[in-house]
Amino acid sequence: ENLIEKYNTKIILVDQFDLPNETEWNDYLDSAEKSDKIVPLIKKLMQLNSVSKNIEIIKADVSNLEDFSTTIEHVISKYGQLNGIVHAAGLIGDGAIQLVDQFEKTNFIQQAKAKINGTINLFEAVKNIELDFIFIQSSLASILGGIGFSSYSAVNNFIDLFIVEKNRDKLNKAKLISVNWDAWNFNEDNLEKKINGILPNQGFEIFEKILTLNTSSQFIISINNLNESVEQYINNITLFNSEKKIDESEELHERPDLETNYVEPKTKIQKIIHLEWKNLLSIDNIGIDDNFFELGGDSLIGTQLVSRMRKIFNSEIPLAAIFENATIRGIATLLEESEQGKDETRKVNDVMELIDNMSDDAAEKLLKDKLKS
Repeated sequence: ENLIEKYNTKIILVDQFDLPNETEWNDYLDSAEKSDKIVPLIKKLMQLNSVSKNIEIIKADVSNLEDFSTTIEHVISKYGQLNGIVHAAGLIGDGAIQLVDQFEKTNFIQQAKAKINGTINLFEAVKNIELDFIFIQSSLASILGGIGFSSYSAVNNFIDLFIVEKNRDKLNKAKLISVNWDAWNFNEDNLEKKINGILPNQGFEIFEKILTLNTSSQFIISINNLNESVEQYINNITLFNSEKKIDESEELHERPDLETNYVEPKTKIQKIIHLEWKNLLSIDNIGIDDNFFELGGDSLIGTQLVSRMRKIFNSEIPLAAIFENATIRGIATLLEESEQGKDETRKVNDVMELIDNMSDDAAEKLLKDKLKS
């Protein structure tokens, strides 16, 4: 958007999405489900098209060399030149978050196809083309790692080293850049919720600045002091390895001022999850629609929560569930709807029959004993 508005740049968007024809976009939006992942993409493209017609969308798979090479040939044939490439392909959503003990080869392959195969194919497809720059979108995860980011960190680390090697052999005259981005914030409403991230306009300014520098290199973009982040990460790992010990004397904080209305837990599973959230977050009166991250939760606490839920419910809850269903209601529904969860619900009901007749302190002690077993 900024490139178009500021430089009237011709943009070629390459993606695997099977988008409907542009003439069908309005009809598609009218009939699409709210959860359809293509909907926000179409809305953004419609907004861009209202600003400029200098956009072409091509369906292609960058992990397929023949497919991507054909795309490059099409662009050169149609426009006569290609000045630069921004490679931003990557797996996001559920598949991007996976604990080591849940590691699956298929997950890594999906991550690698976009990042590793895609980067290698890109350089092969343009090896005889004189470009001004190749800008590879990497992640700060390759520097800091992250809970659940083992595969994601590994594939981003590969492309960082790949660019270093390509710059070293100097066979490509283009400016070769990898950028380890911190988290982005595409929703300005998150600022009021104190959810940090790089705003789009900030990201574009960084993009411009990097391209004007007379160097090919790796750039690390962090919204916080990087050394402090590394130290904090090491301390968090130490904390995680010991897990948070629940201190009965620890003072509970009041529920923060949230946009969501307070709704108390009603079902037996909701009450159990509520107790664990209260203990881990040290917050009283958490509502079942309160967002885990708005309450101060993070991936580290989320991992501990998942570990506790597995022990209590004897159910394989993925870490991604905390990100996708970040409320007590959402996690409870996920457990109730799973086949394993249905079996476990009967066991939970037995426990809750006891809990219903206990004081809060006695109920918490019962759950702690179950966690120790």
